[in-house]
Amino acid sequence: MFIGEYSYSIDEKGRVVLPPDLRSNLKGRVYVVKGFERCLCVYDESEWERQKQSYAQLSDLGEKARKLKRLIFSGMIEVSPDKQGRVKISQPLLQYAEIDKEVIIVGVNDRVEIWAKERWQRFLADAEPAIEQLAEELDAQRHQ
Repeated sequence: MFIGEYSYSIDEKGRVVLPPDLRSNLKGRVYVVKGFERCLCVYDESEWERQKQSYAQLSDLGEKARKLKRLIFSGMIEVSPDKQGRVKISQPLLQYAEIDKEVIIVGVNDRVEIWAKERWQRFLADAEPAIEQLAEELDAQRHQ
């Protein structure tokens, strides 16, 4: 399980240190893909296999499924952290997430997310005031 929030910087070579607390739970190769809300999602091998199966269940007969698969898989990179725990993020992924220098890295249960610092701050400002409403709506959906 991945938890916590960490502040880091992208170096001049496009590398970021994965926090030791998160890195210790990443097993095997690491997959970095475009996430929703313009963050980057980092999966280890076993979780990526589960994610990949979800995408495989989407029919290529539907235009929306094809678009989503193209967007996810075309920008995806497979990396291994170096001895310092850094991973190199491709320029297209950095551009997608609007990451320049400062990032916030968060653990989100089954994955790690990398956000541009300003985007993360906007997300929190928008989402935190509605946490009770989100919980109530999701609980209501679960009981339908």
